[in-house]
Amino acid sequence: MICKSDRAGRRHLRSQTLAVALSAVAASTTITGIAAAADLGDDLLRGSLLPSFETQSYTDWSGVNVGVYYGWSNQSSDFGSGSRDLIAYILRDTAVENEGHVSQWTTGGRSTANASSYGAFLGYSYAIEPRLIVGMDLTYTRFASSPSSAFSEQTNGSYQTNDGYLYDMRLSTESRLKLKDYATLRGRLGYAFGQFLPYAVLGVAAGRVDVQRMASVYGTATDITPAGRPDLALDPNPTVRTDNRSTFAYGLVAGLGIDAMIMPNLFLRAEYEFVQFAPIDGIKANLQTGRVGLGMKF
Repeated sequence: MICKSDRAGRRHLRSQTLAVALSAVAASTTITGIAAAADLGDDLLRGSLLPSFETQSYTDWSGVNVGVYYGWSNQSSDFGSGSRDLIAYILRDTAVENEGHVSQWTTGGRSTANASSYGAFLGYSYAIEPRLIVGMDLTYTRFASSPSSAFSEQTNGSYQTNDGYLYDMRLSTESRLKLKDYATLRGRLGYAFGQFLPYAVLGVAAGRVDVQRMASVYGTATDITPAGRPDLALDPNPTVRTDNRSTFAYGLVAGLGIDAMIMPNLFLRAEYEFVQFAPIDGIKANLQTGRVGLGMKF
């Protein structure tokens, strides 16, 4: 027969045994965790095992770049002086030209023409600082339908010379300028903002042009003195002179643009370019082009 005191003692022993066991398990778990933390080293405490979300603040734009583009061009031409040499040749050694400078009269105006254009570029860029990019590029632009600006005008005027003749002059002129294609050599300066590279360009341009010019001069002279001298006229009257030829036009180019990197070696380009050509047979011409392109960087 088991007494109540024995049963109470056994219950007390079991309680103590369970408490010791739970304490041992807890201690073992704590020691294991400390050991594991020690095995990981100080990196865990510094947080270096956490994922990093840092992104690069700029893209490497250095290297060779090549691409193609499509654009829209506006050609503006000033024909006011485009026929001066033709008129001067017709009126050479005449009193009205020597005194009245008829060939210097304005015989034309401005004309514009639009055309789509396409082409390619090849360049090299170098980062003199992580964000400051310099480079050079060579571009070639051709027109789907060459822009051809033209102007025709008839000018009438009178001039009295020192010898007592009153000259009545009628000048008819026609001029046309057609730009076939052109190439540029440009320096580039840009500043990178992340995947974007805005830039400016400055350089020289050369293009192939067709020039067509015609001048017709009609002139008569009436004696306004009492001498009663006979009237004078050109021979033949009118006299026509033409000049049709293909030649080269040279000028300066400037522009602004922006490149956007869409893949590690692939970028989009948007650009505005202005070309001012030197006078071509007295015709002043400039070209404005807006274009978009696709390029690769190597």
